[in-house]
Amino acid sequence: MPYVQLDATRVFYRDRGRGQPVLFIHGACENSKFWKHQIGQIGARSIALDLPGHGNSSTGPKINSIRAYSSIVGSFMKILRLEGTVVVGHSMGGAIAIELALNLRNDLAGIVLANSGAKLGVLPEILTGLQTNPERTLREIILPRALFGDSRLRAWILSQSLLHGGKVCGQDYRICSRFDERARLSEISLPVLILAGDHDGLTPVKWSEFLHERLDRSSLLIIDKTAHMSMLEDPETFNYALTQFIHHIKKETS
Repeated sequence: MPYVQLDATRVFYRDRGRGQPVLFIHGACENSKFWKHQIGQIGARSIALDLPGHGNSSTGPKINSIRAYSSIVGSFMKILRLEGTVVVGHSMGGAIAIELALNLRNDLAGIVLANSGAKLGVLPEILTGLQTNPERTLREIILPRALFGDSRLRAWILSQSLLHGGKVCGQDYRICSRFDERARLSEISLPVLILAGDHDGLTPVKWSEFLHERLDRSSLLIIDKTAHMSMLEDPETFNYALTQFIHHIKKETS
């Protein structure tokens, strides 16, 4: 299994395919397996990392901000020499992608913001619940807002989220609650694809519409009958939109 050593943190990643590098960044309380329908299936080189403390990566120093996560991802990209990369971020991963676009724009070809926002507000009951009873909070508060309908994904997502333990989940959601880059969106000049789920109860469609209104080179797709896990709920539509975006970027840069 491939790893990158970043100071005291051992970062695991998945790497498949050739061509245009596309880096996938998972969301809060997730891991690189959440991109299982995208890795190796988009006609490009697909790289998905486990953020510190998630999946197969070691914990490393305590992280307390989206900017700290983005710094780690930036170092990861430099070690793998990922230049001209399309960064795809889900939820918290989208916030990390925004930070990368603001601070490492010369290394990126574009970003994809899936079920995310320039500000990630978190319900107080989620923050409190993840401290007192993470499993119940995931099952009864987060998952009903994250999935549309009676999805078979529910048990899988719950098991994957609990792998990280309540401490990691609570840390991620607290970090998200402090994220706010609305005032700096005008600084992003990269092409941006924004993907939203029409039934998302964690990052509402209006957050994606706000991004689209303020990012000059953005396009917005609202995926029907999906909630917060659009890349898992409707991977066919998600992957088609992502593939078209990558092809568009190739045309622009060729």
